[in-house]
Amino acid sequence: MRRLLISAGVVAVVFIAAAITLTIRPTSYSAEAEIAVVPLDTDDQRPVEAADTIGRGTIVDTYALVLGTDQTRDAATARLEPPVDASDVEVTSTPVAGTSIVRIQAVADDEQLAEQVADAIAEFDPDLGGFSAAFGTQVVESAEGNGEIAGASPILLYAGALLAALVIGALVYVALGRLPAIGERPGGKAPRKPPERMPDEPARSSRGESGVPTSMR
Repeated sequence: MRRLLISAGVVAVVFIAAAITLTIRPTSYSAEAEIAVVPLDTDDQRPVEAADTIGRGTIVDTYALVLGTDQTRDAATARLEPPVDASDVEVTSTPVAGTSIVRIQAVADDEQLAEQVADAIAEFDPDLGGFSAAFGTQVVESAEGNGEIAGASPILLYAGALLAALVIGALVYVALGRLPAIGERPGGKAPRKPPERMPDEPARSSRGESGVPTSMR
């Protein structure tokens, strides 16, 4: 019974500690926007060449690389009204394999800020030199209204904390079962008690207190 109580106490302590840690940790929000890289209409043959380049994914990768930089983030958010501080916003942009889509993700401590930054970058037209004359971008999906908590769901985190606490409690329960009980030797046997000393035999009635027969006195 004592083992069970100790193990239950360990489970409670571990879970409470994990729950407090999850509660006080800062919450981050992520928002995603998507753009499509498209060839521009011109009077020469560059659109055909541009379409071929998009098919190979070269220009899409280039856009994804440029849009994910801090310089693009700062330039895109500088045009927002009212101004926002996006210096702590983490931005990543990745090409969607086999398409001309670039997915832009912004992670911030504020849900609305993450959405604003993602949309600002999606609407930004970076200068890619010669590529800019043949390509442009179109917003496919806006980040407005699709912000969510970044990382794993809080429910999953608490469930994981509970599972970890139960595992630790089970290990403690097993470990306590392997320890010798109080007063027992490691082998599980109680120590031998020293043999009790037998009381001295009383003097025979035929002898006196001195042990000499009464007839010889």
